[in-house]
Amino acid sequence: MVKENEVAAMEIEVPKPNNSDQINPRYSINVLQLLKSAQMQHGLRHGDYARYRRYCTARLRRLYKSLKFTHGSR
Repeated sequence: MVKENEVAAMEIEVPKPNNSDQINPRYSINVLQLLKSAQMQHGLRHGDYARYRRYCTARLRRLYKSLKFTHGSR
């Protein structure tokens, strides 16, 4: 049989890190800048709202298809 001393010797104590020592990285996205650049590249520079609408529709379609989402219960 295994003695209690041997079991205690086999256990490893893992030191717990201090919460104050951890650095929590922050992520940020410049949404307005990203939106404006997409608008300028895809039709709104010249006021072509139909072109920008087609771009947004195609992008949403690609996103839905890649995530395998469906519209409704079909």
